[in-house]
Amino acid sequence: PWLHPILSPLSLAPASVLSLAAQLRRRSAFLLAAAAWLIGEMNLWKSLSHGFQLPLPLVLVLLLVPALVFGLAVLFTRSFLRRGSLFLAALAFPVSWVVYEYLTEIGSPHSTFGILAYTQMNCLPIIQIASITGIWGISFVVFLFAGTVAALLSGAGKSAQRRALAVVVGAIVCATFLFGQWRLRSSPAAPSVAVTLMARDLPLQVSPRPAKTALRRS
Repeated sequence: PWLHPILSPLSLAPASVLSLAAQLRRRSAFLLAAAAWLIGEMNLWKSLSHGFQLPLPLVLVLLLVPALVFGLAVLFTRSFLRRGSLFLAALAFPVSWVVYEYLTEIGSPHSTFGILAYTQMNCLPIIQIASITGIWGISFVVFLFAGTVAALLSGAGKSAQRRALAVVVGAIVCATFLFGQWRLRSSPAAPSVAVTLMARDLPLQVSPRPAKTALRRS
């Protein structure tokens, strides 16, 4: 997802699981959410195991932990949907996910590697929010949209609540894009520099082994 970022799947994919969670039992909702997330991130298997050449136990941890966290985030959102608290349900998912990403970042030696905000790098207007909120604002806005769609599709709450939620979150998302467009237009464009690689004597590897090869490449 980091090499070929697309906005719409990340902003809509969690909505289907989140909206179904309110009609499912707690265990079923958790298992469905965790399995769906795990299946969705299996495209990283080759990159982690062959590109980065990570050991199998570490690859499993990197894939299973986000899936379990997503399952817990769905349960957190489900609790508010079953109460009919649409605004809290829409906020529960983005807040819980951003908290997880923040805790991962401060405890990881690789800093923000793997954070889903990087999947939006081709959507220039939305990533401008990082100038105010940091990288966490990108994940929050994208998942706020997903949480809101889920709340509206779940059928929970009254019609007046659903209309108010749609208007408020719609205004936030529109304001984010408008700010991004304004910032892109107001920022002076830097001159481009053409760089050409004529030849290389080493095979292309994300994490070359052994260490001597990595030093030669650097």
